[in-house]
Amino acid sequence: MSSRTSQRRLPPAWLLPWGAFAAIVVTWLLDVAGPGVPEPLARAVLIVGLAALLGAAGRAVLGSVRRRGVTGWALLAVTALSLGMKLSTLDFELTTHARNDEGVYREFAEKINEGELLPRYFNYGHLLYYAGALSLWAGEQFPETSALAAEGLYGARTPLEVRRVLLRLITALLAALTVIPVFLAAERLGGPWAGVVGGLLLAASTVHNEVAPQFTADGPSGFFAALAFLYVVKLVEGERLADYLAAGALAGLAAACKYPGGVVTVGIFGVWLFWRVRLRRFSWSLVWAAAACVGALLVVMPALWLTPGAVLDPSQTDGRDLFFGVRQYAFGGWLGVEPESVTLWNLRVLRADLGWPAILFGIGGWFLLDPDRRRRLLVALVFPAAYLALLFAMNMVVRRNLL
Repeated sequence: MSSRTSQRRLPPAWLLPWGAFAAIVVTWLLDVAGPGVPEPLARAVLIVGLAALLGAAGRAVLGSVRRRGVTGWALLAVTALSLGMKLSTLDFELTTHARNDEGVYREFAEKINEGELLPRYFNYGHLLYYAGALSLWAGEQFPETSALAAEGLYGARTPLEVRRVLLRLITALLAALTVIPVFLAAERLGGPWAGVVGGLLLAASTVHNEVAPQFTADGPSGFFAALAFLYVVKLVEGERLADYLAAGALAGLAAACKYPGGVVTVGIFGVWLFWRVRLRRFSWSLVWAAAACVGALLVVMPALWLTPGAVLDPSQTDGRDLFFGVRQYAFGGWLGVEPESVTLWNLRVLRADLGWPAILFGIGGWFLLDPDRRRRLLVALVFPAAYLALLFAMNMVVRRNLL
C-alpha cells in the first residue's frame, strides 16, 4: 500500500526537463543582468540541467519506440537523418562571410549578454535573440571545450567563428527536429507511410538544409509553426482545450521568431469554425487559444509591454518598428525578391526541391484516403491555404514595386 502511495506522489515526467531548462535560464539571467553567478555554480547548473534534458529526450525516444513499435523506429531513423543533415552543414560559409541577417541576430544576442536585456528594434522577433544569447553564455562557461569542439568539428579557429558555431547550433537543432511534428501530423492525416514520406522529404529537402545552418529566424519559426500545426491536426480529430492552448502558445512562439510564422493561427481559427458549424454551439476555446498566443508572445518579447511606446513609433527605433517589413514590401521592395510572381517562383523552388514524382505522389495520395481522412485533411489545409493567399498578396505588392 505504501509503495502505491509513493508512486502516486511522484512528480510528473514533464516536470524534470522543464525544471532543468528553467534553472538554466534563471542562472543565465542572474549572471548577465543580476548580481552575477559564481562560475563553478553556473557550470554545475549547466551540466546538471543539460544532463536532465538529454535524459528526458532519451526517455521520450525509448517510450516512443516501445509504444509505437515500427513507426517509432521509423520516426527515430528520420530524426537521426535530419540531425545528421543539418548539423553537418554548420560550417557553410563559416570562415568567409556572415550573411547580413546573421550579423544582426548575433549583435543583439551579444548585447543581451552585456546587460541590454530589451532589444530596442522590432523589425525582427526577439525570441532568437534570447536563444542565441543563452547559447553564447553557455559556451562562455566552457571556453576551452567550446573552442576545441568548434575547431574539431567545423574548423572554427577565431573567437568569432566559435560564436557563430554556438549560434548556429540553435537554429540547426530546431530545424532538424521539425521533422518530428511533420512526421506526426502527416501520420495522423494519411497514415504511417505518409508520416515516413513527409519526414524524409523534409529531412532531405535542399531548401530546408540550406536554411538550417544559418542563424536566422526561418528554421526556428518553422519549427514552432509545425508544432502548432500538429495540434491543429489533433483538433481536427476532436476538441480539447489543452490542444487549443498548446496550438495558440506555439503560434505565439513562431511569431516571436518571425512574425509571418504567426499565420498558423489561421489554422486554429479554421478548425474552431469547423467544429462550431458541425456541433452548432459556441465555444470560448478560440479566445483561450488567442490568449495563449498573445501570452507566449509577451513572455518571450517583454519589450512589447515594457517599452510599448517604441513598438509602433519609427522615430524611437530608427525606423525599425513593428511595421518595418510592411513598409518595405509596400513601398520600397525587398533585397533578393524576384521581379515576377512570388507564388510561381516559390512553386518552382518546390518543384526543384521535391521533384515531380514526389509532388504527383502527394497529389495522388488524396485519392487513396478514406472519406474521413479526406475531411480531416481539408480542414487542416486551412493554414497552408492562408499562407498561399499571403504569398499572392506579396506577389501583387512586389510586382507593383519592382516592375
